[in-house]
Amino acid sequence: MSAFVRTQNLLTEHNIKMDFVNVSGNALIGAARNELATQALDTGAGYILFVDTRQLWEPVGVLRMIADLDMVDSCAAPTGGRTGKFFAKLTDRKIDHLTEAEHTSIAFFGIRESVLRKLRRKAVPYKDKNGDRHYDVFSHMIVDEEYIGEDISFTKRLVQAGFGLYVDEGIKVQRIII
Repeated sequence: MSAFVRTQNLLTEHNIKMDFVNVSGNALIGAARNELATQALDTGAGYILFVDTRQLWEPVGVLRMIADLDMVDSCAAPTGGRTGKFFAKLTDRKIDHLTEAEHTSIAFFGIRESVLRKLRRKAVPYKDKNGDRHYDVFSHMIVDEEYIGEDISFTKRLVQAGFGLYVDEGIKVQRIII
């Protein structure tokens, strides 16, 4: 059984409603994440979890992420990419078991709905090919002539806007490499 189905079953056991939204056919990762954000906010969820494809996790990690989001604005779980490294710049500040970060990757990332809505208010609106309106919070950045991908750029914007970004190293996520 997939991690997704097991997570759905566990959340149902805890009387937590879960909606699933998906975007396919958009090779622009930032644009796809903007579309996902729009769809997720339309569900009325209090928390939004972004999970990249090819991630494996234990369902209890989602329950832990929900508990983390009761304490902080946003939280990432360490995921190992091709190099086995989790891309994050951590600080020495902690809240309980969470370590504050200046930026992280968002392969397995949770955010409060209210925080995402506030970030979108500052973002540039645009319409996709179907005429649906989205807000560009996930585009890349150029900083000191360096290209920064959409996930690090998003978390940098989050922190620059004054929101907390934390990492829970107790949530175990693995990336499937084919």
